[in-house]
Amino acid sequence: MKEVIGHKNKISWTTKMLALYFALMPLDFVDLEGIGSVSKIVAILPIICFLLESRGRFSIRGNNTSKWLIAFTVWAVISMAFTININTTWKTVETLLLNVAMILVLADCKLYTKQEKEYLKKALVIGSIIAAVVALVLGLSGNNFYEAGRYTLTLGDVSQDPNMFCGFLLFGFTFFFSNGFIEKPVLNFSLAFLFIGVSLVSGSRGGFLAFIVCAFAVFALSGKEESKSKLFLMALAGIVIGILFLRFALPLIDPDLLSRFSINYIRLNGTTNRFQIWKSLFNSYHHADILRKIIGHGYGTCPMLSYDGMHAAHNVYIDNLLTIGIIGVFLQIGFQISGLKTAIKNHSYYYASLLWGMICMCMSLSLLSYKPLWAVIMMIIIEANSCEEPVYAYKHMKKWQYKY
Repeated sequence: MKEVIGHKNKISWTTKMLALYFALMPLDFVDLEGIGSVSKIVAILPIICFLLESRGRFSIRGNNTSKWLIAFTVWAVISMAFTININTTWKTVETLLLNVAMILVLADCKLYTKQEKEYLKKALVIGSIIAAVVALVLGLSGNNFYEAGRYTLTLGDVSQDPNMFCGFLLFGFTFFFSNGFIEKPVLNFSLAFLFIGVSLVSGSRGGFLAFIVCAFAVFALSGKEESKSKLFLMALAGIVIGILFLRFALPLIDPDLLSRFSINYIRLNGTTNRFQIWKSLFNSYHHADILRKIIGHGYGTCPMLSYDGMHAAHNVYIDNLLTIGIIGVFLQIGFQISGLKTAIKNHSYYYASLLWGMICMCMSLSLLSYKPLWAVIMMIIIEANSCEEPVYAYKHMKKWQYKY
């Protein structure tokens, strides 16, 4: 006898728990003593629900992006065999394995309905909105404990790094900015520019640049869906909203924070030591033997190779070049390009734009275990694997069957 496993509007518990994880991602800086970060604890819930709902009957579908990601992870694991510090490499590899395992289980082993995919997207946006609102409230009330008055998420005496914080804001910004080219341009573009305002008060230059890259990606990809005349009119509305933002909202921001984005500030204060770090790391790479240039020094060991033995690379590509060599960088770029191709092929322009923004952030931050980046990769795989709506499944079937 047939058993209906889902209706068009049904949201599984796996999806609900994954949505909860997405919404709480901005709290990944909060550690519960002896247990782990909030996001790491919540991440267990969707996996448990999936195992219960699937009754242990599932298979990995092997999306192209997943294959590249698996290859990258395997190479990072192999790097433990030739690392210069096994403890550091194991700790970094362990975090990578947890993130990738979550992606493979929840994105490559489960199919999601159209309603569930929209549900997950809304969860990412809700998390982004909450992060922006809380950061603004804390900053305006004077309860922000981060240096130089930069706005970010703060809880007690711990804070989210403002540069990392901007990555969480990208979900909300990209959502409203892309919607502005479809409907209600005044409302959507206004909300998008509010996120830009929050990124400015965070003082993160790399984060702000990611917003610009995301905006260009959205505009370029919107041309694939909308007519040229409509795109032009919507873009014109966005420009008007942007001018109003510059005229009325920008003057409300602390001039000391805005000065961080000026050419004069960068000339006087530099780029928070990044060029010196990059120079020392390239010098370390130049003097390494040919084998180390190819295979690296072990995943996660980059700070040990900097000029003072403690600074992160502030660039994922340089980090991986030193730690897992040319092979590792090739695999990293491979899964990022595959993710972009997969997203565009499946018309997942929202996630393609986000991935461009995350790639931009990779240029100025060491995002080895950055949850927003992994969330984007996960959703790209989910969009590629999943169907429009579930049909029937028999109790004796080894895996759920969906109509494509």
